[in-house]
Amino acid sequence: MVIRTATNALARIAYCADLRITVAGVPCDLRVYALPDEYSPTYPMLLSRRWLQAVKAKGDYSTGRYYITSGRGTKVKIPSDEKYKRIVRETERGRRPRVPIILRDREAGRH
Repeated sequence: MVIRTATNALARIAYCADLRITVAGVPCDLRVYALPDEYSPTYPMLLSRRWLQAVKAKGDYSTGRYYITSGRGTKVKIPSDEKYKRIVRETERGRRPRVPIILRDREAGRH
């Protein structure tokens, strides 16, 4: 499989994982793709247009506030970076990480 990256490069993908991510308390099931090291990704995970569509993301660029919609239709404000860091510290104490399901693209090379 080949995907176009955020920097417009074409990347051959050998691995992907099905994950449930939660942003601001709103869960969403996504398939994420692992980029080879040669692309030097600058972010651990970039959320795709599919995620933006799934959570009906809206941005208020004049105020710098962003909103997503929960499965119940409730509008949820995305916390600012500082508030987010505090929330992550509080919720991850004592939590065991989940192991993702890894799928191999059989059409990709052995690397």
